[in-house]
Amino acid sequence: MPEFDNYSVTVNTMETGKGYPAHIATSYKEIRNKFFTTFVPADNSELRENTAITVSAEPTAPSDPALRLDQLGKDRFTNWPPSSWRKRAKGEHYEYLMNPPKLLGRLIVRRRGKLLVVAAGTEAACISLGLEGHIVGMRTADFQDIIAGEVDGPNEDPEKAAKIRTFLLPDRFVTKGSSTSPRHVKIFAAWISSEWVWALLDFSGLVRIHVKSKSRAWTEADLAVGSPEWKNLFKTFNGSPDWILEKDCAIKRLRKWRDAILQEYSIWKEAVAAARQRYDQELRQRNCMADFFDASNPGRRASIISGPGLVLPPQTPRPIIREICSNSMDAFSGFGRHLANDFLHQQVIFPGTPAYIICEDEATFKQFENGIYDFFSQFTTPKFFRDVGSVPNSKNPFEFNELSNTRYMQKYITVFRRAESRITRDHYYQLCERGLLDPEHTIGDPYPESKAQALKAKFDQWRRHPDSKKATRREPVHFYGGNLRAYSAIVARAPAEWNIVVDRVRVTRDITTFGYTTTIGIAQFREYLLNRIIYREVRSSGGRRARNKTGQGGRPTMDRTTRKSVDASNNQALGLKKWQDGINPEDLVYEYDSSGRLVGIIPDNDDDNPGDANRNHDTSSCAYNITPFTHSPFTQFLQDMYKDDCFEASLDLGESLSDNPHVTVKRKRLFNRAITFDHEEVIALYVSISSVRKVLLLD
Repeated sequence: MPEFDNYSVTVNTMETGKGYPAHIATSYKEIRNKFFTTFVPADNSELRENTAITVSAEPTAPSDPALRLDQLGKDRFTNWPPSSWRKRAKGEHYEYLMNPPKLLGRLIVRRRGKLLVVAAGTEAACISLGLEGHIVGMRTADFQDIIAGEVDGPNEDPEKAAKIRTFLLPDRFVTKGSSTSPRHVKIFAAWISSEWVWALLDFSGLVRIHVKSKSRAWTEADLAVGSPEWKNLFKTFNGSPDWILEKDCAIKRLRKWRDAILQEYSIWKEAVAAARQRYDQELRQRNCMADFFDASNPGRRASIISGPGLVLPPQTPRPIIREICSNSMDAFSGFGRHLANDFLHQQVIFPGTPAYIICEDEATFKQFENGIYDFFSQFTTPKFFRDVGSVPNSKNPFEFNELSNTRYMQKYITVFRRAESRITRDHYYQLCERGLLDPEHTIGDPYPESKAQALKAKFDQWRRHPDSKKATRREPVHFYGGNLRAYSAIVARAPAEWNIVVDRVRVTRDITTFGYTTTIGIAQFREYLLNRIIYREVRSSGGRRARNKTGQGGRPTMDRTTRKSVDASNNQALGLKKWQDGINPEDLVYEYDSSGRLVGIIPDNDDDNPGDANRNHDTSSCAYNITPFTHSPFTQFLQDMYKDDCFEASLDLGESLSDNPHVTVKRKRLFNRAITFDHEEVIALYVSISSVRKVLLLD
């Protein structure tokens, strides 16, 4: 689900016009960069109730002269919108939106938390992107070609399929070497100019749109922060203050949330004190009765004193991770599961920490308050937009942005669905001083200085440059199930009074290994992932790579379907110069078949992230044999070395595997990182056996 960082990139891309043609061909200078809004009618019988297009319109007609659509291009918008759209919208409350547009206007884009407002002409749309909603920029001619391919939806029932309209992408928008699945897109809205279109797409169909129409074109002043229209539009979907644009309002909401948490905690403590007082009073009465009957019948004393024990009133569990993800009292606008987990990791807070623990101490709460603003600020910096907000220099608007995806995964995901987290020195020292990396320690208790220093010493162990400011250490990430559903590098025990009973499982599969399944990120949408090149199937083509002339600024890109591009990709992803068989072990899920043989299977989908881009691909059910490697001097050496939590060493695999005559090492690799033994883990060596690439597992 898109979170604050996605919305921030969307606003920056649309405001700066990334991807615009370098040379605009229209001869009407007065209408350049002027847009009008159009909506594609959706049959609500196949959608959820909250995905319907809602409207609020002014009854008066536009006061400005009617727009001549032929100014946007000769015969480009004749009889706009299409008759099929007007027919489907007949009788709906948004039927008037199917009339020809009356005015052009400047494109205005605003963000508030996880909501978006896009205005052009007489319409302004408040948008909640839902699960997979996103906005794609393309040339107007390309948009015309796409909507010309309107087809029935994918439903097996013909009647239902006719109600769910999709658009078939032309072949030129299918990247060579990518998935062979049919390409359909669902378009819900578009903002159209003479040369450029911003289209709202959503494969899952969970996008929500509220449209407000005026009798004049929308202006910047109408959507200024704090204006009446600003509040009216965003309140449709319960918009809450933005931590960057409305910092003061967001802080007020956060402090109201703190007051509510402390008030609830105070009421609970008073109830506990009252329960203890009643119990003590009852216990005194029992002792008095026992003293009264003691002389006549001593045997009855024990039965008189015995009775029901102290029963304390239950406390409402409010783990901080759930408070943030639910946007409790509108204090955490912009957060989702990804940003919430990463933020708590950055603040060195266990996800299951009760909210009152943070709110009780003034210094802790102040640090928490300032941390939210600092955390969101990184997603509005020029560096962030340079890293992940680029647009591929390609004529294909659905080109997968490999650069943006790689940088986002490397720099802007710390613990969420990570197998390991890269921790800086200062952050690691904070974890050590609080004992949060010791599974035998209880959170909140004092931690011995000697143990903390012993943990700190591991940060620079086997490091060539101990004083490097860029030094990081990898720590395993664990998933806490139950009601938390959180990710954290903290392994210390939660106090018993927190009443947290969850299963802690180490994450064994990193988010970067999901391949062609939609996860999170700026480029992680189905329409883009379908165009991600399947490198294991790409073969070399002779000659110089062809340049792609896109007409946009910058250096033209080159075709990526040659052996050089495959080698570069595999070298980056796997650390190998050649990967001739095309098997990526990181994409495999290891399972046992009926005969007890361990096989690696490429997964069809991720349960937490619907919309698998490789659902219909032929390789989705491929299985690769995995030859188990029995006990050897190499494994014995590892087990002898593994006496502490971890070790680091440089090993020559050529010598280590020389005892097995059937094994030929293709390329020597050095293990120069921490290796942790666990019953759920194995160490995979990439070797060549009889000229067939396989994966050896060390038992």
